[in-house]
Amino acid sequence: MNGKQKEDEKLDIQPLVEYLQISSNAIRDSESPDFILQYNDKIIGIEHTSICPSAKYNDKNSSLATICKMKRNTAIKAYEKILAERNENILIDVKFKHKAYWNTEKHHTFKTKVINEIESLRNTESNKFQCGSIVSSNDSIKTEYIESIQLILDHFPNPMVCDFSLQYVNKITQEDFDLCVNKKCKKLTQYKRLEMNATICEYWLVVTINLNEPYEFWNTPYSVSKECGYSRIFLIQYGKVKELKL
Repeated sequence: MNGKQKEDEKLDIQPLVEYLQISSNAIRDSESPDFILQYNDKIIGIEHTSICPSAKYNDKNSSLATICKMKRNTAIKAYEKILAERNENILIDVKFKHKAYWNTEKHHTFKTKVINEIESLRNTESNKFQCGSIVSSNDSIKTEYIESIQLILDHFPNPMVCDFSLQYVNKITQEDFDLCVNKKCKKLTQYKRLEMNATICEYWLVVTINLNEPYEFWNTPYSVSKECGYSRIFLIQYGKVKELKL
């Protein structure tokens, strides 16, 4: 795993640090498991994963759709970087027009246009850019790729830009969740055999729910077998933490 991926993982589990009311220094990088935590006089192994069942509904045979998805993600990440440089820790929903899903623009050109269009919508309707309100393109604000933007939260752990318009799948099922957890349960057996992990007392699993998944996830009681081997399992989405009962 490269440094960028590790930094992304750290951001993913940051809400757990706040949930446990501990210092970020209590968690150090590792690989098998992903992190080591010193907590209540115990050494805890933390394994991180993410769940994104909507991916299986996408047209995997469409190379253009795949490329366009990469371009949208690149543009979103680039705008997140701009927000970070401004110290704007906000959560924004960006709704793309249909053209953004099947465009043939070069990556850099597309990214630049998307960023400029988001900025245009924010600046032109700055007095309306408040939590909950939606700023849409119209005759006075013409855009090529962005349909609308919405400020979801004006206080967030870190800058985040999402595309909630991708919510065209049903809520996460128990089957989706089992597939995600079971993969990590198999890895846990391997970790416990490693000599370097001899001092680890417990293993916890942290599951990040992709931001584009439906909200119904939080209202569904998912079950996990105690035989999975993890002492505690946490779910994280929108900066919030939910612990599952084992």
